[in-house]
Amino acid sequence: MVAMSLLAGCGKQDRPYPTSIEELNGLRAGVLLGSICDQLTKENFPDSEISYFNTNADLCEALISNKVDYFLLDTFVVDMMSYENEGVTKIDYSLMDQPIGIATQKSEKGARLAAEYSEFIKNNKEEIDKIVNKWLSQGDYDYDSVEKYQPKLTGENGTLNVSVSATTVPFTYADGDTFNGIEMDIIRMFCEEAGYNLHVEGTDFSSVIAAVTSGKSDIGACCITITEERAKSVNFSEPHTYVGLIPAVAKNPNLERIYYTSGNQLDGTRSACVVGMIDDTITAENYPNAKILYYNNTADTVKAVQTNKADFSIADEFTAYALGFESDDTKLLKDKKLGAQKSGVVFPKGSKDTKLYKQFQEFIAKHKADGKLKEIKAKWLDGSVNDVSEIEKFHPDLTGENGTIRIGTDPASTPISYMGEDGLEGLDIEIANLFAYEYGYDIDWFTADFSGLLPAVASGKVDLAMSCIAITEERAKAVDFTDPYVVANLYPLVAKENKTGFGLESIKEGFNRTFVKEDRWKMVLSGLGYTFRIMIVSTIIGTLLGFLVYLLCRKGNRLANKFFDGFSWLMAGLPMVVVLMIVYYIVFGNSDLTGATVATIAFTVSLMLSVYSMLKTAVKSIDIGQIEGALSLGFTDFQAFSRIVLPQSMTQFIPNYMDELIEMLKGTAIVGYIAVQDLTKVSDVIRARTYDAFFPLIATALIYLVIVVLITIIVKSIFKRYQPKLRSDEQVLKKFKI
Repeated sequence: MVAMSLLAGCGKQDRPYPTSIEELNGLRAGVLLGSICDQLTKENFPDSEISYFNTNADLCEALISNKVDYFLLDTFVVDMMSYENEGVTKIDYSLMDQPIGIATQKSEKGARLAAEYSEFIKNNKEEIDKIVNKWLSQGDYDYDSVEKYQPKLTGENGTLNVSVSATTVPFTYADGDTFNGIEMDIIRMFCEEAGYNLHVEGTDFSSVIAAVTSGKSDIGACCITITEERAKSVNFSEPHTYVGLIPAVAKNPNLERIYYTSGNQLDGTRSACVVGMIDDTITAENYPNAKILYYNNTADTVKAVQTNKADFSIADEFTAYALGFESDDTKLLKDKKLGAQKSGVVFPKGSKDTKLYKQFQEFIAKHKADGKLKEIKAKWLDGSVNDVSEIEKFHPDLTGENGTIRIGTDPASTPISYMGEDGLEGLDIEIANLFAYEYGYDIDWFTADFSGLLPAVASGKVDLAMSCIAITEERAKAVDFTDPYVVANLYPLVAKENKTGFGLESIKEGFNRTFVKEDRWKMVLSGLGYTFRIMIVSTIIGTLLGFLVYLLCRKGNRLANKFFDGFSWLMAGLPMVVVLMIVYYIVFGNSDLTGATVATIAFTVSLMLSVYSMLKTAVKSIDIGQIEGALSLGFTDFQAFSRIVLPQSMTQFIPNYMDELIEMLKGTAIVGYIAVQDLTKVSDVIRARTYDAFFPLIATALIYLVIVVLITIIVKSIFKRYQPKLRSDEQVLKKFKI
């Protein structure tokens, strides 16, 4: 990493970061081959050195990699590039409002087709404007969600061959095995009205006009600007829209950070959203031009805002309140209320007639009426305390006389639900405890990432879930919600200018908040214990089973070999996190097995198959002549294998086995997906309390590194027993002494 950084630094060149149209002349320009931008660049910036590129993607890559300093493209295309690429921005100055139309061959047939198309444009101006606006108003550039125009074409008047660019988004572009975009919708509408069938060919922008002039295509479409020069070679229709041409330039990474003071300033900036929550929907509704960045939990979105990876996130009053206890570098912009999040208890679909669901509805109605829910909410938003640890908790003695209910929650959502000194704490935890106390239940808590709660409910892993889960129409299709038990206002959360530097005092404070406060070091030890248990049990059982499976298949049992070879291929082709989710939510979906047990089973099976495959490969490397020689000397088959073949194969097997153990250790970091509070998950939980990533992540990394070193030392010491080169002559000859 150091070497790469040095090499990158050596190759880095100073580059200009123009911010006005006047600064572009003399800089290096990129031009799309065959586009009007060539002429426009030469006219407006005569001293610029021009480089030509085949596609918009090539232009963008050239700009990012400092091959060019600017290029001209349609305003909508540049906006999309800057949305998708952090390093691209625009100079908001249009050099030309270009008329866009389709091109036909310079012939009688082509002139007739252009006239027919122009008449269609005039007669359907209102509908065409709707098509253009439909595509260009897509603030998040998710064109998959745009409803495409899909007419039934009769072909009574023949077939039109249309040549389009496959990369001119959003005008014409390849979309799987078809083509879509603004002009494709308009052309399809034209073919439907005029009785044509349609055949589309995709090509580079520079080849579209050539396809039309040669007669290979009847129509060319790819955001082609209508010009007098081009009109000498092709016929043009009436323009169906006008598009500005603006410069795209590289964004200066050294610009001073903007600290926003009003919620009205955020449209067009970067929004950090949690996967599975309604943040992205709220963002799209209020800031249609914002770029959405997805993170796994609230702590990560806050950190993204703090470190300038995002400009804002969506936060409720609870999150902002808890965050204020830990840091002073974020704030809510309360001048822009983004809505009110109504949260309900989540039950499996079809639960509305069950006793438990009706009891919860009764509980909510009762305590809304007597003000108890309002009182609990106020307590957890009490401005008189300096930390959530100072809030008086409600821990009733639960009798469980009416049974135990399993409740899912996200323990990384301070102050809704979080890991405190005495286990789970928070607003939702208190409400659940109050319900269980009043109705005679005990509670078995199930913890998972927020994105895993709804699958846990749907699969039956839990009876219900509570983590301030917003009630939405989309979610209500998969699960049942109770009436809302709490409503929280939503606001933009932005960074606040903080003059505090990174010094010894801040390091001591961060260490104290991460490990000392509330004895959080105990959580780290607990998480390490889960990681060790999964690792050790999986290693011992997986290794033994791997050897047994190999012995079963060694003599060529065809059925066993085919089964385990196929099983190994399947496991090798699937990400381990997907395997874990399948095993937990599907294979053991109706089982009471804990997440730790399921994780142990999954990693045991994975290691078993790896050991089987590695043994098979290692044994094959031993010359069969050695087995034949042993048999001729009177050894049995098993003696030849165990005394001659297996010891030699260990020199190849053990290094691979060590690598596999290390990979398995690192793989255990994903068990938090199935409600296991392992070392990595505990790190996430602590980050959710402190909103500080440095110490939890560094500590986790160091612990994993130490375990890897221990595994390496242990396995290498075993390896020495099978490697003559690593032993003394006395050790090698010891067993041969009489």
